[in-house]
Amino acid sequence: MVSVFEVDSMYTRSQIGKVLGGNPQQFLPMCGGKVVCGCFRRDLNPGAPTKVLVGFGPQRERSARYLVLQQTAIPVFIKEQNRSDPQSWRYIGKFRAIRYQDEGPELVKEANAAGIEPIAGILYMEVAASP
Repeated sequence: MVSVFEVDSMYTRSQIGKVLGGNPQQFLPMCGGKVVCGCFRRDLNPGAPTKVLVGFGPQRERSARYLVLQQTAIPVFIKEQNRSDPQSWRYIGKFRAIRYQDEGPELVKEANAAGIEPIAGILYMEVAASP
C-alpha cells in the first residue's frame, strides 16, 4: 500500500483524520476496530516512536493492546515543538508495535524520566520494513 503521506512533511490532525479516520484527540486513533495511526508528543513520550508511554484510561490502554495484536504497520506522526502551529505533526514513517508492557519497575523509571504522572504501560514499536 502506497502512503499518501510524505516523510518529513507536516500535517494537521484534521488532515490526518480525513485520510485515516479515528478521533483526532487520541494518540492512537481507532477506526473500524483498528488503530489507524500514532500521534505522539515528545514532551509526553521522549522515546517516541520506539517507546511510547501510555497513560491510564480504558481507551488509551485498549488501543495500545489492540495495536500489538493487529500486527500491522501504522503511519506515525510526531508533534513538533511549536505546539501553537496546527500544522505541526511531522510524518516519520510506518511503525509496528512489538510489545506492550503493563507492569514492572520500568514503568516507574520511564514515567519519572519523562517527568509525568505514573503510566499504565509502555508500548514498544519498531520501524516497519519497506515493501
